[in-house]
Parts: sequence; C-alpha cells; structure tokens
Amino acid sequence: MSKIYTSIQKAIEKSRQLQSVVPPTAKPRAQHQESSSETRQAETSGSGIFRLFQTAQTDKQVMEENRVVSEIDDESAIAAYKIMRTRVLQRMRSNNWRTLLVTSAGPGEGKTLTASNLALSISRDVNQSVLLVDLDFKRSRVAEY
Repeated sequence: MSKIYTSIQKAIEKSRQLQSVVPPTAKPRAQHQESSSETRQAETSGSGIFRLFQTAQTDKQVMEENRVVSEIDDESAIAAYKIMRTRVLQRMRSNNWRTLLVTSAGPGEGKTLTASNLALSISRDVNQSVLLVDLDFKRSRVAEY
C-alpha cells in the first residue's frame, strides 16, 4: 500500500507544480458544453495538466463490439449515458465528492462497460476531467475496450 500512497503523493505534487505554471488569466470554461475533437486537441496541446496524459488511439470496430457509446450510432444508448452522467455529477457536486467507484458483487455484471461509457460521457463535458482507473488486478479489462 505504501507504493501506491507514494505514487499518489508524487502525482499530487506534480499536479500542484503544473497548476502553478498555468497563467492566472485563463478564462473559465462555459458550463455544460459538449467538447469537440478540436477543443480536446487544443487543450491537450497546450500547457498544464493535460500534457501529462497521452491521447489513446482507438479501434472503432473493437469499441463497437464492446458497446462503447462513443463509437456507436445508438442514440438511445448515448442519451441514457448522458442522463446517467448528469445525475451522477449532480449527486457528486451536492455532496462535494470528487471520486466515483463502479463496483458489483461479481464478475460479468457490466462494471467495465458502465465505467468506460460513463467516463467517456463525463469527458465530453468541457468542465470535467476524467481519469478512468481499472483496479481489478485479476481481470483487468478496460484496456481491451
């Protein structure tokens, strides 16, 4: 556990250092705007915390097979995750929560699917940052999606 704690502390310290680099004249983002790929590209190419993370290349066919809503044309599924995103974010804000855990009693109950789609849905809101971490050390599946 101490290695994890040490790594988290290092990440927090690095984040604080990068936040001090961001100019204080940065304009606040408009609320509840869906971000386009151009907006995300501009954010990741600039300075600040976004430079810490690499942009993942995705395979549309694999994402469709795994029912990831980012790459499918099912409007009802996309709408359902938008509703879930809104409800989750409202609940998190009202309770001052910053972390969300998706869990269940057993395997094959949709944790990875739900966590992946919810993370993608939240990431489309330009006011939100998302870090999806797969802590299932025995059957890690997020990277397969």
